[in-house]
Formats: sequence, C-alpha cells, structure tokens
Amino acid sequence: MRKNGITVMIAAAAMAALTIFGATGLTAHAANVGDIIDKEYVKYEITKLPSDGKDGRCKVVGCDNSLQSAIIYRNIGYEDANYVCNEMEPGAFQGKKNLTYVKLNELSAITTIPKNAFADCKNLKTVEILTDDLDKIEKKAFLRCTKLSTLILAGDDVTIKKKSFKKVDELTVYCPKDSIEIYEYMIEMVGGADDVTALNIKNR
Repeated sequence: MRKNGITVMIAAAAMAALTIFGATGLTAHAANVGDIIDKEYVKYEITKLPSDGKDGRCKVVGCDNSLQSAIIYRNIGYEDANYVCNEMEPGAFQGKKNLTYVKLNELSAITTIPKNAFADCKNLKTVEILTDDLDKIEKKAFLRCTKLSTLILAGDDVTIKKKSFKKVDELTVYCPKDSIEIYEYMIEMVGGADDVTALNIKNR
C-alpha cells in the first residue's frame, strides 16, 4: 500500500508541474529566436527572447508586397510576451513598389535607418520619423525613391550619411526649428542629398 501511495504522490506532482510549466516542460516561451511576427502586415524577426522579467528584442525585416502604409511600432506582442523593436534590417523594405507612406512612431527604439532600407521604393512619398532615438540615416537608405517628397524628423541631431537620398528628385525635410541650420550644413557637407534636384528644409 505504501508503494501505491508513493506512486500516486509522484503522479500528482507531475500533473502539477505540467499545469505550472505547460506541456512543453520547463520551456518558458513558445517563441524562438528567428521567428517572424506579423503586425499590421509589417514583419518583425525575434532576435532575443524575454528573460528575468525583461522584454525580448526584435528587428523589422520587411512587409507584405501589397502594403501601402507601414507603421513601425516599438512594442510587439507575441505568444504572451512583449518584444521591443530596436533594429531595422538592411534592405528591409527594398523594392516594395506599393509602399507610399512609412511612420516610425514616437516611442520607436530604432536608432538607425540602415543601408538600402527603402531603396527602390518607387512610389514612397512620405516618411515620418517621430522618435527622438534615431541617430543615423545610412548611405543609400532611400536610394532611387524617385517620388519621395516629404521627410519629417523629430530629432534634432540625426546624422545623414553621404548619398542617403541618391536619385531622389525633390525633397522637403521638416525638422525642429532650432535644427534647420544644422541639417542644412550637414546635408551640404556630407552630400546626404547631393543628387536631389530640389531640397527644402523647413520648420515642422
């Protein structure tokens, strides 16, 4: 009888463990690094799983080919966990010919618009970067975005690399009032928009 009692106790403990940890044993999260999350047709890739009560990390890697307006968020929920998007993959939106509008919202943690991020987005017209965390726009980020006409920058010290807007025809940059001269100097000195035929920098 004692043996049967011990067996019952072990079985009960096993059932309790399954209830607490789930059928997958001790795995805390069903997600894996490399999983793709789709939020409003924008795609994010998990780069780090949550741990010790901290959010996971992910990067934006692209969007559906049919998407016209892309909003890139900071917080991405997936499998009962939160992932902070703090990175954009080089070439993430390259060649998305239906894309006309892109927005990084105020809470975005992305610090760099990488090389070729929006290259060959032939119908992209407006980009709103409303976060203060953006530090840099890399070279050729908007290569051959021939219809790009409006860039809104909330930050006052975004570094614009050489040929960031190569083959862009006419561009108006809206930035904080106190930063107009800074951006004018930066673009002139580094050639960030050296292929733009008409460039205006205005107070947003």
